[in-house]
Amino acid sequence: MSRSEEPKRLTLRTDFTDDHVSLEIENSGGCVTSVKHLLEAVLADESRGTVVALAISRSIIAAQGGTFEAIRREGGVTCFRIELPCFSST
Repeated sequence: MSRSEEPKRLTLRTDFTDDHVSLEIENSGGCVTSVKHLLEAVLADESRGTVVALAISRSIIAAQGGTFEAIRREGGVTCFRIELPCFSST
């Protein structure tokens, strides 16, 4: 979330189907247009530990067949979506 004094909202949503499970984290405190843009913004802020954590998270999600994306929504809202396939235990 940005450091501005404006009111902010953080919303978490989960969803699942027979094929996948997803988590959305919606942030009204700033706007990011892509995961690449997010990594560049964090690098510019010299938060290298955060960049490493994001890169590792993205790699783990991808290794499980999932996706991690940043989506720009109306009103300056950023949504991060993680989607993973469901695995059968049988």
